[in-house]
Amino acid sequence: DADEAIRALRTATQQTLGASAQLNMVGDRANVTLKDASPDALAEWLSQARLNARSVPLEARLVQGSAPAGVTWSGVVMMALPAR
Repeated sequence: DADEAIRALRTATQQTLGASAQLNMVGDRANVTLKDASPDALAEWLSQARLNARSVPLEARLVQGSAPAGVTWSGVVMMALPAR
């Protein structure tokens, strides 16, 4: 169900990416804006988004950055969710 997929994506985003991500819903699409997300957190989030929310990445516009802790990713990932 679409509502369950949205809840799962919100949970994955909050738990895995925390303050480094903002989730915006647009119909059956989710735009996730990232700011200095760690590669490990981004990989874990993508895995959870695909498995738990049954979402599929449609487009990613990411820029690699650096922080004292190492490499980071910033940009936008557009995900398709199950239709309502």
